[in-house]
Amino acid sequence: MQKLNNGSDVLLFGCSGLLGQYIVYELNKKKINYFSFSRKKPRNVERKKWYSLHLEEKINEKNLNKIKQAKFVILNAALKPNLKNKKYSEYRKCNVDFINQILILQKKYKYKIIYISSIFKNRQFYKKKKLTDQNVFYLRSKLSAENLIKQKSKKNRYLIIKTTSIYGYGLDKHKFIQKMIKNKTSNNKYFDKEIYNFIHAYDIASFIVNSIKKSYYGIRYLVGDYISFEQIYNLINNNKYYYATNIEKKKSFFYTKSKFNFKRKINLKKGINLLKNNKFL
Repeated sequence: MQKLNNGSDVLLFGCSGLLGQYIVYELNKKKINYFSFSRKKPRNVERKKWYSLHLEEKINEKNLNKIKQAKFVILNAALKPNLKNKKYSEYRKCNVDFINQILILQKKYKYKIIYISSIFKNRQFYKKKKLTDQNVFYLRSKLSAENLIKQKSKKNRYLIIKTTSIYGYGLDKHKFIQKMIKNKTSNNKYFDKEIYNFIHAYDIASFIVNSIKKSYYGIRYLVGDYISFEQIYNLINNNKYYYATNIEKKKSFFYTKSKFNFKRKINLKKGINLLKNNKFL
């Protein structure tokens, strides 16, 4: 473990989104010095701990000065698939080329990289083209960035966190519930019955920040609760809830085996109650 000092020990790229908010919350809670970047100034970060940054741009001298101080670089920022009419070249520029800049600088400044990746859909789902082009571009670029880190960085110099569908109280606190209700009323039986894996943003953020003080490296899988949209809808309205069976898990597009013992602090039932009651934690 690298010894933390009084400078900006942790550099966080992507502090304004759902997961970014929780990472900032945990960094503040653990009193770890950090500096952050995002496109727009988030409400949850002090002005002196933030700079504006666009992933498609090259790292400038001002940003480089912050990178020099870092012992850990958390890569949570990415061009998201909800931005329509984007070409793959734009996803590559933001999600791959930017990571390459960070890897080149890592050789000189020796920081450890913590990268939040995703678990790719299975091949059968991919071939059926159930994903939009933007989702395909996004997943391809994230996977390419992950492979780039494995190729160019020493194993003990990176931690890749592979996770699934993230939810929680964020900037748009009702988005998760609204999505469930909209899906339920759309008469789409395919999505209604399909098993998904949901994990609360707090659990991921907690693991990321804890890993700063531990010797985690390589690839780690964070697995949440397996449940269908229909079951979530029932949980929101009727408080009915059960975990998916092992057979259902294996049929899920997001199924993966946990490579280490990870205990969730917020399961889906507790998380839904927090959302319904408009609470952060």
